Amino acid sequence: MTAKRLLIGAVGDDEDAIAAAARRWRDAGAEVVYLGAGVQAEAVAAAAIGEDVAAIVVDAKGAEPVRAALARAGAEDIEVRVSA
Repeated sequence: MTAKRLLIGAVGDDEDAIAAAARRWRDAGAEVVYLGAGVQAEAVAAAAIGEDVAAIVVDAKGAEPVRAALARAGAEDIEVRVSA
């Protein structure tokens, strides 16, 4: 894997799952900016823009709201992935 700068967070409240995803990405060589769980979609989008990440990894609940927040901010070029 090519080293990527990722922002990882959850709109929902599953801290354990999103923390495990962050560890998997970190162990695979990604640079991880970790927000934790219970974060509003707008805050995820703003942090991603501010941190200049290549992609965002969020829980399934947060994917569409984060995409919408990125679109409102004109940052549709930031990829949004659903945490596995």
